[in-house]
Amino acid sequence: IDVAPTCLKPNSLYTLEATSSSATVGWTETGTATQWNIEVGPAGFTPTGNPTDVADTNPFEITGLLAGTDYDFYVQADCGGGDLSWWGGPESFTTICDQIDVPVEENFDLVVTPELPDCWRTLISSTTNSTVITIPYNALSMPNCLQIENGNDQDAEVFLISPPISDTE
Repeated sequence: IDVAPTCLKPNSLYTLEATSSSATVGWTETGTATQWNIEVGPAGFTPTGNPTDVADTNPFEITGLLAGTDYDFYVQADCGGGDLSWWGGPESFTTICDQIDVPVEENFDLVVTPELPDCWRTLISSTTNSTVITIPYNALSMPNCLQIENGNDQDAEVFLISPPISDTE
């Protein structure tokens, strides 16, 4: 039997803003806590219960993150005197990618198919098997090339989105 703590856990975790190296996160305080433990890690990580940050503000800025990376975070209320809540979460966020300099050269050879390079994204308006993937195809570029397929949907809009580009002149 686990006895429920008297300190209530935070809920409704959210992300206000993410940059390439930080994220401002928040939550709904359901009790009287004025200090919180935060544990952040790569998306899907198993929390250890050891805080990576201690917050005395809500929202709170988590720093020292990697660009273009998916993260999860958990929050625990600290009501003082050793009275800690259960952990709330996870909530997910993604840091934005650093800008890349021109000229942009990408041949998709340094990824494991069917993945895209870090910070490259897709936008697909169709649900009929449209894809943007890398494939091993030596005839065009060795060892990989990019394949964009509309899934036989003539109205499909399929986009490949690059990371931000620093200078487009």
